[in-house]
Amino acid sequence: MRILYALPLTGNGHISRASSLYIHLSKYGSVDFLVSGNNSQLKTNLPIIYTCKGISLQYKKGQIDFQLFIKSLELSELVQDIRHLKLNDYDLVISDFEPITAWACKFQGKKYLHWGHQASFAYSEVPRPSTFLNIGKIALEKMVRSEFSFGHHFTSFHENISTSVVKEEIYFSDPIAEDIICVYLPQYTIEELYSKLHEVKNIKVHVFHPQVKASISNNNIQFFAVHKKMFDQSLTKCKLLITAGGFEAPSEAMHLNKRIISIPIRKHYEQACNAMALQLIGVQVLHSLEELSKEIIEAEYSNYGCANYDFMATSPEKACLSAMTYWSKANSASVNFRDNIATELSGV
Repeated sequence: MRILYALPLTGNGHISRASSLYIHLSKYGSVDFLVSGNNSQLKTNLPIIYTCKGISLQYKKGQIDFQLFIKSLELSELVQDIRHLKLNDYDLVISDFEPITAWACKFQGKKYLHWGHQASFAYSEVPRPSTFLNIGKIALEKMVRSEFSFGHHFTSFHENISTSVVKEEIYFSDPIAEDIICVYLPQYTIEELYSKLHEVKNIKVHVFHPQVKASISNNNIQFFAVHKKMFDQSLTKCKLLITAGGFEAPSEAMHLNKRIISIPIRKHYEQACNAMALQLIGVQVLHSLEELSKEIIEAEYSNYGCANYDFMATSPEKACLSAMTYWSKANSASVNFRDNIATELSGV
């Protein structure tokens, strides 16, 4: 069976998750990948067959800059990519909130599986702010819509929503606790971050940022380029993660029993929704970098080892099995595909 897995590079989470799922998804057939967008800094060994410009986010002063975002869109190229993408040779198309593939399926009359974190928003049980209205809300709810949606979230809000997928390097790791704070806030500049973090003394602060090309140290603060292995090492060793309102990093931190301060990207609807879900399980959420203080950092840091968050992760292997079982039950899949599912189920 041939599978096309499409993902957007609007951040590092999608490609990180896809890399962990690939080996297990390959049990069901040969997998090709399509990527679009350019907001990811992670390198990958995935078999990427299609690369499209797609849609990329633009940030300024800690929030999405919609003027820059709209200027960066090349609608003619987007439409061309949708029209020229041929899907007939694929038995299963998966979109992890990737719009080109989703719309190509729509125009070609092909059913597809919307699988990933954003797919969870197909279900009304997922918390979301009632007073939030911008292009981001419209995009999250309308850009990728499928009659088949299998989601992941911090909490299983619906029977078709599993908990967060945590990559195996983290899922099976043994966390340790060193005097380290790990920081990933790509929506702010290095200068903005340093102006807040330099007040923290006697604790190592590891800052991972897309602006950094080579490691820089300034007293107890170290700035690193975004690098998967180095970030994982820092996260495994730290006591506190300060991050935006994304999905993968908080999930991994909670699985490792780390403390978290979340500062969602402003005007980012999905991150506002994530912040609500994080608050429900006890995570400290701030509205902006301006609210972050030495006192808040030290208080949360000192809470390491206290009661853990109410969270349970899903392994990549189980996530694949759950999603493929959902697809098999929800869709009139081929006999060969159902046989592959049955074989996998028998081994559990």
